[in-house]
Amino acid sequence: MALTRRRFAQGLVAGGALAAMPLRGNAAMGVDMVRHGRALLKSLSREGQSVALMPFTSPDRMDWHYTPRSRPGVPMGEMRPAARGHLRALLEMLFSPQGLEKLDGVIKLEKVLYDRAFLSSFRDPGNYAIVFFGAPDPDKAWAWRFEGHHLSVSVTVVPGLGVGATPAFFGANPQTVNGKHEHKGLTVLKAEERLAFQLIGGLDAKSKGSAIISGLEPDNIVAGPGREQSIQQLSGLSVAQMTSAQRGIVENLLNAYIGNMAPDIARRELARVRDAGWDNLRFGWAGALTPDNPHYYRLHAPTALIEYDNSQGGATHVHSVWHNPTNVFGGDMLKRHYAGGGH
Repeated sequence: MALTRRRFAQGLVAGGALAAMPLRGNAAMGVDMVRHGRALLKSLSREGQSVALMPFTSPDRMDWHYTPRSRPGVPMGEMRPAARGHLRALLEMLFSPQGLEKLDGVIKLEKVLYDRAFLSSFRDPGNYAIVFFGAPDPDKAWAWRFEGHHLSVSVTVVPGLGVGATPAFFGANPQTVNGKHEHKGLTVLKAEERLAFQLIGGLDAKSKGSAIISGLEPDNIVAGPGREQSIQQLSGLSVAQMTSAQRGIVENLLNAYIGNMAPDIARRELARVRDAGWDNLRFGWAGALTPDNPHYYRLHAPTALIEYDNSQGGATHVHSVWHNPTNVFGGDMLKRHYAGGGH
């Protein structure tokens, strides 16, 4: 039986691994994050607390990145075991098992780069840091970010409204670990590439022509740090023009990104994509049509922008990002909070 647009929409919200995972409610998640955030801060030394906590109004809240640089906050490598335990609890609340596996994989890849760079301090698996913007408070908006090389997630917690979790960035270098290493065979972003090639490869000539937005891939993701709103125009092939089987692949591809988050967040975000209309969800491709050459794609809707770029290092170096353009850094939630009398 053909997959109708209505059934496709329902599948995005209720299907796959998300369907079997319990819900707490997005607002309740915010309350739990306050508890875990406070416990983490309390477990730090006085000096650690001073560097881990910044004002909510700090411009550093929007200064996310994925390069190997020094970062605000407390790195894992400088945490005592108790603090690491509380950090893990906070991450387990934010991410689904799928997302946690990718997070752990990114950090393992940093260890691969560290070993291959002859133990260079430039590649530091301990340099993944958490920073708080505003003290965790059940009655006030606050935020936190966990970030390191090829990993960045910005979380905004708003009383009564819940949790926003974009920008969310995952990268991989190398894409697959080859040669002699304890992590040989590790591929962190496997589904993100496999499903996209399955989709572009299954299109007929006319649909493929609509999907291809450029013959040349960009040299990186477009909506990177400081450019979150840089892609305004929807381009590519509309999901409404796809077959039921192709729409099923799009569902799985969306879940490969948004499903990295806990089901409370993922189901709400997928519902926003649905409510914006499937005619407004586009799939765009640029670059080569084979995995061993540089390529790029995006999924773009009014409430979701996903980019995947594999143009660096001979198609072995991946950058990917998910934004909700209407709620970057919790912007929409904060507007509603302040309009309702929040401070």
